[in-house]
Amino acid sequence: MNIKTLSKKNFSQPDSVEVLEKSKFEVVKIEGFTFRRITFEPGFKWSIHIKPVKNDASCQLPHVGYFVSGKLHVAMDNGASEDFAAGDIEIIPPGHDSWVVGKESVIIIDIAENFK
Repeated sequence: MNIKTLSKKNFSQPDSVEVLEKSKFEVVKIEGFTFRRITFEPGFKWSIHIKPVKNDASCQLPHVGYFVSGKLHVAMDNGASEDFAAGDIEIIPPGHDSWVVGKESVIIIDIAENFK
């Protein structure tokens, strides 16, 4: 990590926004990092709502982030699974499905270096 400049951006003015069924991805890029505020609405399931758009068998992105609200169940392709809720920090490798548990929207701040 080679940070040399004091920088500031805000999710109130994201660089891009992608809205899909029951999900929203707000992207802010700053100093070689990408921050995504991800919102999943109640009833969201990756394999139902994102899979047809991304055309992958499961989510192939790694995730490192912080859960702001809600509860999300993550099921790995290898059979491992975990529930994440507000206050949790996630490290999720590629190869997973996920879905909202309960009636509260899930909000995650996902962080990546040189995210694609």
